[in-house]
Amino acid sequence: MRPRPRLGRAEARALTRQRLLDAAAEVVSDRGWATISLEEVAEAAGYSVGAVYSNFRGRRDLFTQLAKQRLGAVEQVLVARLEATSSVVDQPDALIALEDELPAGWWRLVTEVRNQAADDPELQAVLSETHERCRELIAAYARNRWEAVGRRAPLPYDVVAELLMAAVDGLRAAHGEGRMALTSRQGLQAIVDGLIAASPAPVEPETTAAAGPSSDAHDRDHAASRANRLPA
Repeated sequence: MRPRPRLGRAEARALTRQRLLDAAAEVVSDRGWATISLEEVAEAAGYSVGAVYSNFRGRRDLFTQLAKQRLGAVEQVLVARLEATSSVVDQPDALIALEDELPAGWWRLVTEVRNQAADDPELQAVLSETHERCRELIAAYARNRWEAVGRRAPLPYDVVAELLMAAVDGLRAAHGEGRMALTSRQGLQAIVDGLIAASPAPVEPETTAAAGPSSDAHDRDHAASRANRLPA
C-alpha cells in the first residue's frame, strides 16, 4: 500500500481552515454562537487555539467566513436543483426536496447570522445579497411551478417568494426547537399545495365570431349591384 502523499503547505493550511469552519458550524448549530469560545472551536476541530488565529483574524472573522461559506453553499445547491428541474413537470418538487439536503441545525446557524448581522455591516451585506439572489431564484421557481399546472398565482411571484422564504424559516426553527412535529419539508409542501389549489386557472381569451363587412362596405356593394341591374 502506497503511503499517502504529503500535503503541500497551502493544501495543509486550507485543510486546517476548513476543519475549523466545519467545527464552528457544528458548535453553532448545537449551541448558538453567543456563548462559545475560540478554544471550544479549536478543540472540536482537533487543534490548539493558535490554529484559529493563524487562519482567521479573530472570533468575528471566523463567524463571518463561516456565514459566507455556508450561505453560498446552500445557494449553489438551490441553483443546481432549480435549474435541473424547473421545466420538468413530473419531477419531484425541487424547492421542497432541498429541505432534506440542508445541514443539521441549519436553522440555528441562519438565526445566529441574522443576530450577528445587526451589528456587523459586512455580514449584513452578505446576508442581504444572498437573500435577494435566493428571492429571485424562488420567484422564477414559483412562476414555473404555477404555470406547469396551468394556474395563475394569486399574488405577484416575488411576493410569493418572500412569503415562502419567511414561512420556511419559521418552520425550520419551530421544528428544530421541538415546538412543532411537522418538518419544514412537510410544512412547505402543504403551503405550496394549498396556494396552488387556491389559485385561479388562467382566463382563456373569448373567441368572437369574425366580423362581417362594415355597413359602409355593405351599402356600397348594394348600390353597385342595383346599378348593374338598371337598363342602359
